[in-house]
Amino acid sequence: MDDVEVRELRTFLAAVDHGSFSAAARVLGTTQPTVSRTVARLEEVVGARLVERSTRALTLTASGSALVAHARRALDQVSAAVELARRAAHEPGRLVVAVKPDGDAGLLDAAVATFETPDRTVSLILGETETLADAVRTGRADVCLVAGPVDLADLDTDLVLSEPRYAVVPADHPLAGRDSIRRDDLADVPVLTWPDVSPALDRHYQGLLASEPARTVAAPGAATLADAIRLVELSRGVTLLPASVCARFAGRRVAVVPVDDLAPSELRIAWRPSSRDLTVAAFVRHVHARAAGR
Repeated sequence: MDDVEVRELRTFLAAVDHGSFSAAARVLGTTQPTVSRTVARLEEVVGARLVERSTRALTLTASGSALVAHARRALDQVSAAVELARRAAHEPGRLVVAVKPDGDAGLLDAAVATFETPDRTVSLILGETETLADAVRTGRADVCLVAGPVDLADLDTDLVLSEPRYAVVPADHPLAGRDSIRRDDLADVPVLTWPDVSPALDRHYQGLLASEPARTVAAPGAATLADAIRLVELSRGVTLLPASVCARFAGRRVAVVPVDDLAPSELRIAWRPSSRDLTVAAFVRHVHARAAGR
């Protein structure tokens, strides 16, 4: 069978992602006939139709759907190989950690300070939760620390720690003086939403189980943690945060209340399963040690 070129896979995925050959051509800086020929060549190699063409949109065939699922991972591997080779040549001894700001459960300060040596440094990539795993898959990061229901497929992972989540409410809210509450106590309370993340992660941040209906009380959306805390201070809603994050906002005009039946926040560390880097293995052990001794 003829070899498949990286360019062909990128072109095919661009057509799928943007819905047409012409849209893919604009994104790729080429022409619609070129995109069409490239996809046709890929279909010849596969021996089956990958898309059904129409004047309005492309529809994936069963073969096309199967290729999409694996092509993205294959391109991630190519990107990782190139990036890791570049870093090995120019940045030996540098470990890159992807993490969400305020999403490390308070571990990184001590972990980085005690891990670094004159020959071993740590750099951070700060991003939103759903971007962290891809940073590892593509080689931009060596490991990521992530909490919440996100896709960690194709990565090796360890559970680092589990910590309770609390309700963060305005300082003068009726729930503020309680020793603890339950999720039912929030039924008639506006709980902030997170419209920029996936539905699964949004529900997790709202303290909803997968089987539960959406909340019926309208609440504003937050794009960042700073947004969320400010909205709580302004009595626009409440939010649910891990204990380590709540500790960072002492002194603000908010109150923190334990929620007895709220699922905990689980912080995981993830890395490429193909990694044989002893520095990565050492860092994973080091983070576990910091978590155990906290």
